[in-house]
Amino acid sequence: MSILVLLRRLKRRWMILRYGIKGAHRTALLSPGSAFSKDLKVDEFVYIGPGCMIEQGVTIGKYTMVANNVIIAGGDHDYHNPQMPIIFSGRDERKETHIGIDCWIGAGSIVMAGVTIGDGAVIAAGSVVTKDVPPLTVFGGCPAKFIKDRFSDDEAETYHKTMKNFNYSEKELDEMMLSGRGWNRNLTN
Repeated sequence: MSILVLLRRLKRRWMILRYGIKGAHRTALLSPGSAFSKDLKVDEFVYIGPGCMIEQGVTIGKYTMVANNVIIAGGDHDYHNPQMPIIFSGRDERKETHIGIDCWIGAGSIVMAGVTIGDGAVIAAGSVVTKDVPPLTVFGGCPAKFIKDRFSDDEAETYHKTMKNFNYSEKELDEMMLSGRGWNRNLTN
């Protein structure tokens, strides 16, 4: 095992311990300068960039990338009582937010609580996601709307087969990252 692979593993584990995220897989990379709810659940090789804020009830599937300054929060203030200022109206029940496997959430996006983003979906930078996003689609804008399908039908079939059989060891995936096909930045930060 190369020294860079070892350093990368130590950095990932240190950040998970530092943030106190018990639901984080040991291969997840949580960047410094972010704020996470302690109940965050992240799967294998999830990357969360710097400056993110992720509130309660969020689950993120394996191989998903969340760019810098993404917010996953909101939608929980009760503003329906005409006889009470919002600040005193309390909060609605927090809804679970699910982000599937192999998703990409662009920089500066806001994902409202309670949304489900399907496997393989891409959210354009600066988007505000207020509704569920189907698998293998590209959404963007404010509010986020369908832009296009990520793959053609034939490519989508290949994608599903590949994801179903995607089975590499942690060492092989770490080596892929170091080859420039992944998180090949700021290795010593």
